[in-house]
Amino acid sequence: MNRRQWLLAAGTLAAAQLIHAQTGRVARVGILTTGRAPAAEEWARQPFRSKLQDLGWVEGRNLVVERRFAASALELPRMARELAGLGLDAIYVGGSPSLRVAIQEIKATPIVMFTVGDPVASGWVRNLARPEGNVTGVAGFARELGGKRVSLLKEIVPTIKTLAVLSNPANARLAEIFQDLQERTRAIGVTLRLFQVASPGDIEPVFAEIQRARMQGLVDIPDPMTFDQRKTIADLAARHRLPAIYESGAFAEAGGLIAYGPDYQELARRAAVYVDKILRGAKPGDLPVEFPTKFELVVNLKAARALGVTVPQSVLLRADRVIE
Repeated sequence: MNRRQWLLAAGTLAAAQLIHAQTGRVARVGILTTGRAPAAEEWARQPFRSKLQDLGWVEGRNLVVERRFAASALELPRMARELAGLGLDAIYVGGSPSLRVAIQEIKATPIVMFTVGDPVASGWVRNLARPEGNVTGVAGFARELGGKRVSLLKEIVPTIKTLAVLSNPANARLAEIFQDLQERTRAIGVTLRLFQVASPGDIEPVFAEIQRARMQGLVDIPDPMTFDQRKTIADLAARHRLPAIYESGAFAEAGGLIAYGPDYQELARRAAVYVDKILRGAKPGDLPVEFPTKFELVVNLKAARALGVTVPQSVLLRADRVIE
């Protein structure tokens, strides 16, 4: 450990001890999301946990974290009720499906959301500036991003005329999202067709269906399940030689061609700030919901070479990260 790391660790420990001395208690926080435990842990806990540590909340000292990772949506109600019965100080809920269930099952505990949906249109909060209920947090929703992703993919592969849209039918607003995406991409001459994957077992058969339909590319509608299966999806897109664009840079890291969307690591850190404020006495209904202000474009040149795609210099110059 170098001097800077030692000072940071000492500062975090001092902050944790100060909070414990001031409050005289150990804070208890829950995490609820879907996905396989290792992947969900990575997504739900990091950099959320790191930011909490920076703010003085350290597991094993003044913080206990109860984790619930649902392998399927069917497990969410039970897990939400478990967390609701533990008398927690706050619950960090990742993903729209988890949030929908949490709001139904958790009435008293403050909920800090980290989601991709539209909080008001989905009925999760009444007002962005003053949510009023027990839910607040950060939302990665930006309606115009879907059209921008399709435009980016067509900039890279100008010959694309048909795109498969990969989606989870559990998304309650899927029809609205797909219609909006169609409207935003009609002007650039791209026809969209919806392909639905309700579970990991659906992914490979759906890709076979996409190939039979002679789709020329792929765009993913963000969802915790497809995020959890990003390596499988990226591999199948490569195997079927489908240029694809995703929302999260994690897909490009997993072998996907290109990604454009909110910086979810930054959103997770912002969610930790909400939890910190609640642990210090703030009411969730008084904390305005935040939207992303930072977006990242990630290009995987190795994937491009495998597909025989040349990424234009104009795209590379705009990229925040280029994976060689």
